[in-house]
Amino acid sequence: MALHNDRNYGDFIPVKRSLGGVWSNIVQVLNITVVEGIQLKNYFKVAVGNGEETSFWLDHWIGPKPLKDSFPLLFNIEEVKDCNLNCCLGNRNDMVRLKWRWKRPLSSEAEINEMVGLCSLLSQVELNQEKDEWKWFGPSAIVDPDFSVRLVRQLLESGSNRGVNYVPERCKWIPDKCNIFIWRAEMGKIATVDALNRRNIDVGTVCGLCGDGEESVDHLFTSCDVASLLWAYICNWCRCANIVAFSFKDLIEFHNHSGFEGKKKDVLKGLIRIGCWVVWRARNESRFKNSEVNLNHIFGEVKRVGFLWFSSRKKCVSTSWSDWCKFVNL
Repeated sequence: MALHNDRNYGDFIPVKRSLGGVWSNIVQVLNITVVEGIQLKNYFKVAVGNGEETSFWLDHWIGPKPLKDSFPLLFNIEEVKDCNLNCCLGNRNDMVRLKWRWKRPLSSEAEINEMVGLCSLLSQVELNQEKDEWKWFGPSAIVDPDFSVRLVRQLLESGSNRGVNYVPERCKWIPDKCNIFIWRAEMGKIATVDALNRRNIDVGTVCGLCGDGEESVDHLFTSCDVASLLWAYICNWCRCANIVAFSFKDLIEFHNHSGFEGKKKDVLKGLIRIGCWVVWRARNESRFKNSEVNLNHIFGEVKRVGFLWFSSRKKCVSTSWSDWCKFVNL
């Protein structure tokens, strides 16, 4: 798979130039993504041919990383930092020919040691008539040398510690957008006031629903008076014990401790997630449109949206509005 690079001192990754504006985003992702202490971009390496399309210092073509990182003192005194490989190295009479462009003579023991190490590394390099190509040299390259997105995904998954991060259980009968919202809220990745303040965006501290207390994920969905009353309404409707939650995680795991089984447990799990979704929408309406917070409207929206999604998305289930309103008949 022949790919190209861009000359930007170290931010070299094998992507096609046709990516255009997407290029800078890909560069940033590959530069900051680290798997087991190794930058993701370093799993790509040039298979050298004629050396005409490979940067001697900046591309990763020999050794564990680009030469500019392995020999920083020599790179510092290099006059042409983006020179190509074929300009610095060639073969003549079965001997490796090296050509340097130093700004000044080598002047320290450390520079001389780097020079010895570099020459030793280059002693076995031979150029040929083939074109330079970028290759995938990830851990699975021995089994599958051809690059694919699947291999990168497997590498990222193998380097991640899934035991550290809590991932909320997915509710199958509500849309993905709602499940994703719950997941992001649990990680603190929604734009609550405290999250914005941490990013130096000053929007005050007051909760957008109750107007009392500092707005955070835990406050908005568990401590806020509006949310607390909503959960009381839902528990009364579902005929279950009142929700006692000290954190957002406690709230979205409540269905496991409700005493319900089967369909009712599944419905309660979805209703709590829908309640969070509707509370967040009501908070945004109040903050950005100055709308009045109406608890009856919020509760009615949870019942209405819940019935719409459950009746249309739950397979092999036929539920009437009357039975939905009488939760015990489910």
